[in-house]
Amino acid sequence: MPLFLTALTALSLSYTSPLFAAAPPSDPLASGTSANDDDGLGLDDEGLGDPADAAPKKPKAVLLPANAAAPVIDGLYKVLDQAQSATTINQRLSILAPAIQKDFDLNGILVRSVGHGFDALNPADQALLKESFYRYTLAHYASIFKPGTAAVFSVDPEPKIVNPSKLIIHTKIGGENDHGEGTAIDYVMEPEGTQWKVKDVLLEGHISQVAAQRSDFKLPFRDGGAQGLAELLEGKTQTALQGS
Repeated sequence: MPLFLTALTALSLSYTSPLFAAAPPSDPLASGTSANDDDGLGLDDEGLGDPADAAPKKPKAVLLPANAAAPVIDGLYKVLDQAQSATTINQRLSILAPAIQKDFDLNGILVRSVGHGFDALNPADQALLKESFYRYTLAHYASIFKPGTAAVFSVDPEPKIVNPSKLIIHTKIGGENDHGEGTAIDYVMEPEGTQWKVKDVLLEGHISQVAAQRSDFKLPFRDGGAQGLAELLEGKTQTALQGS
């Protein structure tokens, strides 16, 4: 399996790949950045929701056409492909941020990765984890899809229907010489408002990112609470940026 695909799935936050080996002379996310400074990884004005709404609420039942899901992933892959041509980390962060926030249910992925303990956190701690998880996710993608990666993307336009409100989009990501083989990356999607959103990512059709992150988050969250998990995520964010 190509190394960048192993990193893409985020199956182990404790894994440090050769992609992160070389640190740049300056870090685009300097510690102690004030709330008014833009380091490229902050939330936009809408952010990821109000802290009081951190735990995902059950959306109103809206049936969306199944054929509207694959274009979401196709658009995401176009953005990832564009990021591969951006030479600086800040350029890639700017390219990726709108798609990451629009196409992924980051709140839901985070809550399912942390488990039931998330609901017991106070709003400030929930907001802290939301911000940290967003920053990590964005930096992670920016560290993978960069010049030299040369990833090639393909999306199956026919979704696998799980039920009327859940489906799976099959895709492959490979290198230029994989001749259409690549590695299977599937997206579990559910409707949210007027758009299908990614709820989980499956490597080879069965290895769940949410399940893997639940395992990785368990001890830091148990031992250090929201602060302990936020520190883990921030460390991984810095590692990703240093390799970008």
